[in-house]
Amino acid sequence: MVRPRRQAHSKYKLGATESGVTSVPHPYRDINFELWSQKFVGASGNLDAELLDAFLPNETFAKHAELYPNKLLNLQSRTLRMGSITYVPYTVTNYVPAGEGNCDPIRPHEANRSIAFYGTEANLMHTFCEVHNCRLRVEAYGADNWGSIYENESADGLLGDLYLQRIELAIGCIYNWYNNITETSSTIARSAVTVLGPAPAPLPAWVTDTLPFAAATWRLLLATIAVCSVVLCVLRYSNYLLATHRRPAKSHWRVNKFACSFNRFATRFFLATLLSATITLENIYSGQLKSLLTVPFYGAPVDTVQKWAQTQWKWAAPSIIWVHTVENSDLVSEQMIAQSFEVRDYSYMYNSSFAPNYGLGIERLTSGAFTFGNYVTHDALENRIVLHDDLYFDWTRAVSIRGWPLMPLLNRHIRQCQESGLYVHWELTNVVKYLDKKTGQILFNQASGQVAKKAPKQLNVNDISAALFVLAFGLTIAACALLLEHMHQRLLILQRWCN
Repeated sequence: MVRPRRQAHSKYKLGATESGVTSVPHPYRDINFELWSQKFVGASGNLDAELLDAFLPNETFAKHAELYPNKLLNLQSRTLRMGSITYVPYTVTNYVPAGEGNCDPIRPHEANRSIAFYGTEANLMHTFCEVHNCRLRVEAYGADNWGSIYENESADGLLGDLYLQRIELAIGCIYNWYNNITETSSTIARSAVTVLGPAPAPLPAWVTDTLPFAAATWRLLLATIAVCSVVLCVLRYSNYLLATHRRPAKSHWRVNKFACSFNRFATRFFLATLLSATITLENIYSGQLKSLLTVPFYGAPVDTVQKWAQTQWKWAAPSIIWVHTVENSDLVSEQMIAQSFEVRDYSYMYNSSFAPNYGLGIERLTSGAFTFGNYVTHDALENRIVLHDDLYFDWTRAVSIRGWPLMPLLNRHIRQCQESGLYVHWELTNVVKYLDKKTGQILFNQASGQVAKKAPKQLNVNDISAALFVLAFGLTIAACALLLEHMHQRLLILQRWCN
C-alpha cells in the first residue's frame, strides 16, 4: 500500500530561471510516499500493517529496504490452522492427554500438545512446517469423517469446516471432490479402491461324480449310450429275423433263446469295441476323479469388477465418500456397484467379513500395500479374495480455502518428497506401525497370486457321498422297475384268469 504524506517544510524555494521568469516548484515535490504491507508472518498480529519504506522527495528511499520481501520462506512461527481425520496410514489424528501429543489444538483455551497427528500425509505437513518455520494447530475430526458440502450451502465434517473457513487447510486421503469450491494441491499419492470379496466355495460333494467330465462330454457320452443301445437292439432284432426265417417250425421258446444270445460275429465285434471304449473312458474318468478327491474343487471365482457387478452382491465401507467418485459414472458396471454399496459400522462389517456373499471395501496404496479397517482380520481372509482390478482410482490431495497463499510452496514440497522417495518410505513405515502385519501380508499375497496350495487331505464320508448317492439312485430305480415288472406280471396273470 502506498500512502502519500506532505512534509511540513520543503527544501525547495522560488528561484529565477535563465529567461528571468520565476518558477514555482511542482506541487507534489514535498510529498513522501510511504510503502506499507501486511505483516502476515509471526505467531500473532498477522493482519497488522507494517511500514516497509518511504520514497522521499529527492527520489530516494529512506531505508533502502526490500520492497518485495518473500514472507513465505520464513513464516516466523505463523499459525497454520488445519483439520484432519483418522484414516490409516495417511493420517492418525486423535485427542490425547496434555503434553503427550505433537501438535496444539486450534482452540486456544485447550491444553497444548493435546493432539496426536501422525501418518504419511501428517509427516508431509510436519516437514513443511519445519522448512518454512510455521506452527501447526490441528483439529481432529475422528475416523472416516470427511464430511460433505451440499447444494444448499450447508456442510459438515472436515470438508464442511473448510468450506465455512474454520480451518484453512484439510488433509487425509482427500480426492478431487469439490475442486470447484476449494483449492487443491498437487497430487500426493495414488489411491485405488477395490473389494475384498468371498473366495470360491467348494462344490457340493454330491456333484463330485460329474466333475471329471465337462457338460459337453457328458452330453456326448449320453448320446453315445443311446446310439449303442439302438445298434444293439438292431443286432438282436436281426438275430430274431434270421431265426424265424430259418426255423419257422421251431417252438417259440427256442426262437427267443436264439435271439437273446450273442453268438453272431457282428454282435460280438460290437460288444468288444464297446468294452474297449468303456475301459479307456473308465481309466480317464477314475484318474480325474482321484485328483478331484485329493484336491478340493471350487466354483468359479468372482475376482473382477465386471463379475462382481453381475452378482449384485452388497459391499460396504464406513463412509459414503467411498463411492462419491463413481456414483455418477457413465459405465454400467460402476453404476451397478455404486447401487449395491452400503454404509455400515465396523461391528457390522466385521460380522459380514465371514459372510459368503458380502464384500468389504479396501484400498491399494502407492507402495503396493493395502490399507483396511479393523473389521478385516486374518481369520476372515481364509475365505476371502482380493479383486484383480480396481473399482476406480484417484489421487489424494490437500485442499484449502480459495486463494491460500502457501499452496505453491506446499506443491513444491510435495514434489520434493515424492522425487526423493520420502513419501513411499513414510507410507511403508506407517503401514507396519498401524496395520496388522499378518493381515496385510495375506492381502498382498492374494493380490499377487502367491497363495499357498492346500495339502492333500484324507478322504472322508463326504468325499464318497456322491458315489453313495449314485448307488442309492440306481437301487431306487432298480427297485421301482422291479415293482413295475411285478405289477405287470400280476396284471397278465389276472387277465388270463379272467379269460
